[in-house]
Amino acid sequence: MNEWQIDSLASLDGSVSAFKDFVTSQAIYEIDGYFILEYPRIERLFQQSITQLADTAHITPDFLIENQASVIAMTIDGDFIIANDQHTWVLERSLYKEDCECFTLPINLWWQAYFDGEIISRILAL
Repeated sequence: MNEWQIDSLASLDGSVSAFKDFVTSQAIYEIDGYFILEYPRIERLFQQSITQLADTAHITPDFLIENQASVIAMTIDGDFIIANDQHTWVLERSLYKEDCECFTLPINLWWQAYFDGEIISRILAL
């Protein structure tokens, strides 16, 4: 993302759809060579991962529906960024429930915090 695009995140309404529309309109497919934003590819990869690991220790296949959330990004390490209009989750590629990180930030503000160096995560290689 360039500086203008990063600054533009603040003007988004905080919804997942606004973020995805912005990313699509700006043809942003990766961020920092670490995050992949290729829809619907990353959504399909998330669904494949969650289906293969379906048991009580892992995130359930209904996680997105239960939280009214969407897959936002995937890291080159295979971790996922998931969000709804109020929360952003970082899910380790193992998809263990106990390893999830939840941030009470809509996705546009989460990215702003990421670019400002304010995201503290034991999952992401920041």
